Amino acid sequence: MTKIIVGILSTIFITLYLIMCNEYALFLRISNAFFILGMIYFCISFAFYVRNLGFFKSFTYFFYKRKQVKLRNHKVIDKNEKIKELHEYCTEKYNYKFEYKLLLLTSILLLIISGIFAYISHK
Repeated sequence: MTKIIVGILSTIFITLYLIMCNEYALFLRISNAFFILGMIYFCISFAFYVRNLGFFKSFTYFFYKRKQVKLRNHKVIDKNEKIKELHEYCTEKYNYKFEYKLLLLTSILLLIISGIFAYISHK
């Protein structure tokens, strides 16, 4: 369902971009639209890759631990309640992995198509 929504939003973006930028040639506008979408998809897939890899795990654990200490100090939670260790926290919070491969391949395809249209528009 998410892929369908992203596809619809991408189509709407491309259509609006092509309609609103009339000052350039059609192939250059198409090239720009595909490049923008390709870079957005690439950045999103890279963020998913980094999340799956674990770069942000230490940061989120730090904020979790800090929040638990504050809750203890304000007596919202019991002082005897154990704060989870990093490996316990990660297995509980990050058991779901985001799929990024299709998004990455789509971004690469869009960037290649953008390059082709840019080459055509300069001839």
